[in-house]
Amino acid sequence: MIGRKFSHCHALFALISLVFLLFGDTLLNPNQTVLSSSRADIYLHFISWRQFAFHQLSQGIIPLWTPHYLCGTPFLGGFESAVLYPPNLIFLFLPLAAAINWGIIFHFLITGIFSYGWAASQRFHPLAGLLVACITLFNGCIFLHLFAGHLPNVCAMAWIPLIFWTTEELMKQLSLRWCLIGVLAVTMQILAGHPQYVYYTFLLVLLYSLILGFWGPQQKKNWVGMLIVYSGAAGFSAAQLLTGIQAVKECGRINGMDFKTAGVFSFPPENLLTLFMPDFFGPPGDAHYWGRWYLWEVSIFIGLGTVFLVLYSLLKIKSKDISWWMMTLFSFVLSLGEYTPLFHFLYNNLPGYQSFRGSCKYSIFVVLFLSLLAGSGLNEMLKSKTVGGRVKIIPLGLSLLFLILGLAIFYSSQMGLTGIWAHWFSNISWLRKEFTLLDIKTGEDFLKNAGFQSAQSLWSAAFNSCLIGFCCWWAQSSQKGIYALAFLSILELFLFARFHRPTFEMDLANKKYGLVENFYKGHPGDYRVYGTASDSLVEKGFDIWEDEPMVLGRYGGFVAASQGFPEEQLFRVSPVFNHFDPIFGMIRLKYILSSTGNDSLQAIPMRFKTMPRVLICHNYQMIHDPNEGMKTLLSPSFKPSDLILLEQIPEPLPLKSFTQESITYQDISVNRMDIQAKLTKPGILLVTDNYSLGWKAYPDWDSVQKKYVVLPANCFLRAIPLEAGEHRIHLVYEPDAFRVGLWISLVSLTIYIVILSFYLRRNKFFKILKAG
Repeated sequence: MIGRKFSHCHALFALISLVFLLFGDTLLNPNQTVLSSSRADIYLHFISWRQFAFHQLSQGIIPLWTPHYLCGTPFLGGFESAVLYPPNLIFLFLPLAAAINWGIIFHFLITGIFSYGWAASQRFHPLAGLLVACITLFNGCIFLHLFAGHLPNVCAMAWIPLIFWTTEELMKQLSLRWCLIGVLAVTMQILAGHPQYVYYTFLLVLLYSLILGFWGPQQKKNWVGMLIVYSGAAGFSAAQLLTGIQAVKECGRINGMDFKTAGVFSFPPENLLTLFMPDFFGPPGDAHYWGRWYLWEVSIFIGLGTVFLVLYSLLKIKSKDISWWMMTLFSFVLSLGEYTPLFHFLYNNLPGYQSFRGSCKYSIFVVLFLSLLAGSGLNEMLKSKTVGGRVKIIPLGLSLLFLILGLAIFYSSQMGLTGIWAHWFSNISWLRKEFTLLDIKTGEDFLKNAGFQSAQSLWSAAFNSCLIGFCCWWAQSSQKGIYALAFLSILELFLFARFHRPTFEMDLANKKYGLVENFYKGHPGDYRVYGTASDSLVEKGFDIWEDEPMVLGRYGGFVAASQGFPEEQLFRVSPVFNHFDPIFGMIRLKYILSSTGNDSLQAIPMRFKTMPRVLICHNYQMIHDPNEGMKTLLSPSFKPSDLILLEQIPEPLPLKSFTQESITYQDISVNRMDIQAKLTKPGILLVTDNYSLGWKAYPDWDSVQKKYVVLPANCFLRAIPLEAGEHRIHLVYEPDAFRVGLWISLVSLTIYIVILSFYLRRNKFFKILKAG
């Protein structure tokens, strides 16, 4: 009776209700509450990035470049800026906090809806489909990235269920409808701002297509559909994709990271425990967390009820489940990263694989296919209207085991440094070195806290396992027991999400920006600082660094060399800066800023002289090898105001001048600056901002020189050779890739709209609307 009443409409209503029950309070809060932690990336980075990007768009400027951090770097080409991602248009109309929250809620909703739709296409019972959607929504892989404030991760992962659903449908039969849906889904994932998920999704879509095609009767036609989807998406997103590719070619990661750096954030095998004990190693962001890496990167929590249903599907395995089990296994092996020989092979042979770290991101695919297997298990229960009598023994036995283990760990940990727990804990490979550095009291407290946390997780698992056993026992006599099991599994997921959903007030970020603003008001000038990072975007300051993967390779090489470590370790060393030599005056570093913790900033002035933003130099030296140039640049005898290092012969050649040249400049936008200069002899204009291939210089009508060339200078800055006379120069960042990509995107969009209109007309969509 219950099964007949619970329809797809009920399931979708329940799904939407759960999402708003989880997040709705933030929408009603007048204090502008923001989802995520105040120590995470939304607070640290993405508030500033979104405010900067959409403030520029509101002024009619596409922010291809930002001069405000990293000594200038591509912004749109950095992908994570997500400037062209359509759902981000809400930042043009809503207050910042509301736009962030609504964007998060939207992506959680579509993640659940796409997952539910995929489950429904498998002819799952609506309750099984709801379970699949809830697992996909509230698992550790997705939800803890919200805790960490990883907006691009959440947005990019939202489209994964739809992409795999599309893959499955196109492997059955070539369909215009599913090609259109697939193109849209892949395009949105590309624009969402996290290319690593796009790369991994493509690899696993290819693998899934091979698995399905192996048993499929129409292999040639099937492959055409996927070729159309990815070709169409590449055209649709070309403005972002080509611009990003050009930027990545200049990025510090283009030559790949060393093997150790690329292996960072591989999924630790022991974290399989997080399948049903999310806080066994401690809660995310807690000082007593003792697991490897960050928990939000290496958690695959799906709940004990879900694990039980996955195992039940294995007992009742069907031919369709085999492909999901294979994808689960392959995804898990890939997530293990450096802990498997496969990672060595992919690192050495697969193009682009060396540019990514964090193989643990494959975990989302593990969870996705496990959710389908759990849905399949619940679906079989609902069909048979009972649970096998012997199955209920398993959760009851596990309940007793978890209870005993929890008690053993708790009592052993409370014995301090003399217990078995202490002996085992202090010899864990990834903790051994750090643990020896702790004093006896601190180490003992850490042991006790870790033991109590792990024991609590085991007791919680024991309680849940006992409830699962009760539901199985109840299901022997009534189908209500199966519904209770489904409800318990969903509740376990929901409670995990609710207790791992931090918030902070927007006033906290505004106070931070206020401190930076007050500093700049009290210290006017054109210089750079170290310590404001992304805050510089909001307050229009200039910083030498930001925790952002789009570090131009030339600048990254300078930073690494100046700090004395290899360039390929740039994304592994922390903190990056440990000293500042006088050469940093060349990039106008004037202050180191740090928060004092009492609503003020401490400013430490540099003892060396800073160079101006633009200057004229008449001496140059040719360098033919980057290493040679970097050694010269970092030599104590090198004076960047008197000598410029060039990689090609300038035209015209500079001549010595004994008169003072005049030079002024004006920032027109983030992508352009105008420079006026008057020289008595040919010289070289040096701009102490980062060089990039996209920078071009154009003469004004009354400029003495009719052609300007932007050259790399001092390994990573910009130089323009000038004739004698008066110059009016428009220095513009306009990468060819963006211009070409924009045209391709516009043409692709036009074709897409035409085909979509044809499809809707053919299916009498307009006639139905008109009749309605």
